[in-house]
Amino acid sequence: MATLPSSPTSAWAERPRRSSTSPNPLHIGLAKYHPDADIDNPNTYTTVYNHTVGPVRVQIGPLLQEGQEPNPDLAGLDVFGIPTMQGKVVVMDPKPTNSYLDTMRTYVYSPGTAMNSGTLLTSDPGIPTLNDAMSRHVKLTYADFDRFTTTSAGAEPPTQNGNPFIGPNPIHNVDPSVPAGSNPAMTLAMGTLSTSGSFLLDTGAARLDDLLEQSRRVARAI
Repeated sequence: MATLPSSPTSAWAERPRRSSTSPNPLHIGLAKYHPDADIDNPNTYTTVYNHTVGPVRVQIGPLLQEGQEPNPDLAGLDVFGIPTMQGKVVVMDPKPTNSYLDTMRTYVYSPGTAMNSGTLLTSDPGIPTLNDAMSRHVKLTYADFDRFTTTSAGAEPPTQNGNPFIGPNPIHNVDPSVPAGSNPAMTLAMGTLSTSGSFLLDTGAARLDDLLEQSRRVARAI
């Protein structure tokens, strides 16, 4: 399992698109992403959606053009960014994806929550202990992308902060006045070929077209 500590300057990266911002701040409740989560039962709402955040201004969209059909692959898809995780610890269990037919399990906990054992490890693991021989720690760099967001005149922007990257701050490449930071770049290698760079920590970006485009960019760099 992997844990993602929250940061006071953290957010989710979105590719540029036409969208709207909620006219009023919203309060959001988070539940674990797991098949046994009782997410549609109003009688258990307060115990299932046991982590709340708000008020936040959220992005809604993308807006469809006249005659444009919605993307069926995105129907019912809600993306909760790292701003909703501030002050929390996110635990991600990728083991179910080993079958290629299942999805990752994700959980949100308050800092200091103890790790569970036995059958709870697959349904409510708590925060794993990260001081054993199998643990790995990856430092993140938070990059501020506010400069690339535009809003209509007089409109308030959505809630956003820095985006988490594995590697140095990529904004340094377009604005040298922004420190790159001391975190090392991530290196990809195959045989005698290799390339390195900063990679967005975005577990929701594994759509086929995104993966293909990333592969093309890496291939061109090599």
